[in-house]
Amino acid sequence: MATSGTGRGLAALAAAAALSGLLPQSAPAQETAPAFHRADWQEDFGQLKAALERSYVNLAWMGSPQSGVDVPRLERRARDALAAAITDAEAEHALLEFVAGFHDGHLSPLPRLAASTVPAVPEPADAPLDPQNPDSGCAALGYAASSPIAFTLPFESLPGFVMAGDGLTEPFRSGLVPAPDGRRIGIVRIQEFEPTAFPAVCTRAWAALRAANSPLTPGAIEDAASDAWFAALAETLAQLRKQGAAAVLVDIGRNSGGGDSGDWMPRMFTDRAVSSAPMLMVDAPISAQYFDEQIRSMDKGLAAHPAADGAQALGRHAGSSKPGRRRSGSSVAISAGYGPSSARGTSEPATTFSPRGLRAVPGAACPKALMAIRKLPAGYPGPLRSNPISAPGTGPLMS
Repeated sequence: MATSGTGRGLAALAAAAALSGLLPQSAPAQETAPAFHRADWQEDFGQLKAALERSYVNLAWMGSPQSGVDVPRLERRARDALAAAITDAEAEHALLEFVAGFHDGHLSPLPRLAASTVPAVPEPADAPLDPQNPDSGCAALGYAASSPIAFTLPFESLPGFVMAGDGLTEPFRSGLVPAPDGRRIGIVRIQEFEPTAFPAVCTRAWAALRAANSPLTPGAIEDAASDAWFAALAETLAQLRKQGAAAVLVDIGRNSGGGDSGDWMPRMFTDRAVSSAPMLMVDAPISAQYFDEQIRSMDKGLAAHPAADGAQALGRHAGSSKPGRRRSGSSVAISAGYGPSSARGTSEPATTFSPRGLRAVPGAACPKALMAIRKLPAGYPGPLRSNPISAPGTGPLMS
């Protein structure tokens, strides 16, 4: 789901800022309570919905049957609550309940901030990266162990447990434990689906760039660290296999999420074809940016290491028809198939839709493309989700 994780976070903040910035500031205590203006709150609600439709990338997923969230009902309930509210507190509660109804940690109200009483001071410029100080440089770029590294169950206390990686000097915490039948089970901890939560991959990338006399720029370090992260997981799995692991248990307890790596990584654990669930995108410019990025990455990967069957699967279906769009005001809903594993239970192939008119590929073709892409070297940056489609439906999610 952003770019990946960063894209989703920025979109959620934009929507949350729209909410928090529109709520009135607490007024000083007065003998007479301020008048309640329902129309102002209803206007705020309209602005919040417009911000969600414009920038909240998870809105399409929330509008799908699989999400379990009834967005139209959620919107009607908030609208009715505002119509019945007689105080600012009741109106505020209606908006907060609307946001909470999405059950999405990426979407939440920001705390209210008092207006500044001093002139704004410009932010200082970022300090240049010191090639001799990778620890400080990686910290400045945001690499930090922000999620628990420890296993979420006390595997270390089991008889015969052997620690293979501590998750500090090595990027991934891992180990082996004997099963009752004598076979060994490998355990790998993935506490977050973002390389920035693994400082060791940044320092590894830093050292590799210096050894190659490559420029130490934030972009170069980010790309190299991402590659090092996937390579480290591949190395961890290879070591577990070498030490006799018959199976691998992946510990993602308390994983705080991240980018699309949660879809890519399973393909490193098996030679079998892995199919991803449909990814639903809202029809908005922010989704177009995501598609552009993913297609650029795919083209880059295929150019660097061509896979004939993958290229043929993509090219064979170029130019397929796009799903139809239906607009109502500022709301957008996309009519599209759910794919073979849909709730509708049909074999109708899903359809890839790009807001900018990029390739439209029947979802049935995606598994072949994915099988080919999976053969590329570890660290390949291309998208490995199947059937990215826009929100299915027959009408607007919110009126």
